[in-house]
Amino acid sequence: EPVSAVANRFYTLEFYQNVKRILAPDGFMHTSLGLSERLHAEAATLGATVYKTLTNVFDVVAVTYGNPAEFFAGSETTELTFDAGSLCQRSREAGVTGQYFRPEYFLGTEKIVPAKMAFVRQRLEAPDVPVNTSLHPVTYARNLVLWSYFSGSGIETFLQKAGQFRSGCLLMVIAAFAVACLGVGGLIRVAARRSRATGPPAHLGGHWARIMTGAVIAATGFTAMALEILLIFVFQSLYGYVYARIGVIVAMFMLGLVVGANTGRLLVGRRPGSVLLSMLGLEAILIVLPLVIPFVVSLASGPGLSSGLQWTIEVGIYMGVAFVGWTVGSEFPLANHLFCKAGGSVGVAAAITDASDHLGAAAGGLLMGVVLVPVLGIAGSCLVLVAVKVASMLFLFSAVLAGGFGGTVCDRERRR
Repeated sequence: EPVSAVANRFYTLEFYQNVKRILAPDGFMHTSLGLSERLHAEAATLGATVYKTLTNVFDVVAVTYGNPAEFFAGSETTELTFDAGSLCQRSREAGVTGQYFRPEYFLGTEKIVPAKMAFVRQRLEAPDVPVNTSLHPVTYARNLVLWSYFSGSGIETFLQKAGQFRSGCLLMVIAAFAVACLGVGGLIRVAARRSRATGPPAHLGGHWARIMTGAVIAATGFTAMALEILLIFVFQSLYGYVYARIGVIVAMFMLGLVVGANTGRLLVGRRPGSVLLSMLGLEAILIVLPLVIPFVVSLASGPGLSSGLQWTIEVGIYMGVAFVGWTVGSEFPLANHLFCKAGGSVGVAAAITDASDHLGAAAGGLLMGVVLVPVLGIAGSCLVLVAVKVASMLFLFSAVLAGGFGGTVCDRERRR
């Protein structure tokens, strides 16, 4: 059953294309899915994702009645039949014997009654669902909804509403929030110019800069943990043995953090004004990485991938995780330095950045695993991460605009 990312890979368009590639002209494939006999809404939607994916690859797809639903798929030259008499005769002629099976089984089973099979096909053709792919694991998402319904957990309502999310809507919300923060920074700058002195507006600029610095680290924690979860998901979807490598993946992330912390310390020690530029550069790096992931997944999911390229992509995933850790580790010293420039103490800066990172990471891990990848797919999730980091860059610009880093705006006004 597609209850996890690794199991979902056996229900994807790419997997079925690979199966078709190695089938003989008269060959067929079989898969099954636990649904319900009457195919209520959640079960029908789950089954429809598999049915639609199969029909995008194979010429002939037949589904039996009952639970589990049995899917048979092949080409037009495949002699697939569900006529009870023909199956009984074929079984007799084949001479297959077994303790619990007789050819007459086909004459009495409900699974291949034509009217009931037609009912199943009608129910599975009705829902408007996308194809299940490595980039967009919709079958995995619908399976979560179905088993929440069966278990009575009550979260299927949330999962169904989450399934209606669209990446465009989330991008608009993130953009609106970032622009609003930029506007607040502009208002504080206007107030500082009008005061022409070290009054409340300048003090407010420092407060706002510290808030924005914490928001940047929260966004970094969100993006970093979401990227780590996403890369683990990609690894599991492509290779299926993530538990044998999870120690390596976590170790690479921690190694990146250690190296990044020392890199950040070196960047802080450079000439004045370079800290902000270094911070913006690291933010730009975290924008580029999510843009690369969908391309790598598409390449790795293609048919006939050579073992050499598979090994290269696996090592690339390890390096990507380490790179994410390096970026996060580098940002911490820079963010602490900016927090202190905005009027905060070293102790408060360390506490705020650490708490912001953990809050962001918790949200990133939860949303990426439960909502973003199952609902939006890998490509949509990467766009959301790009939007989050673009927003965090605007947070930095808002803090600069407010004159919070060292009171630069107010100092210029004094000189005037």
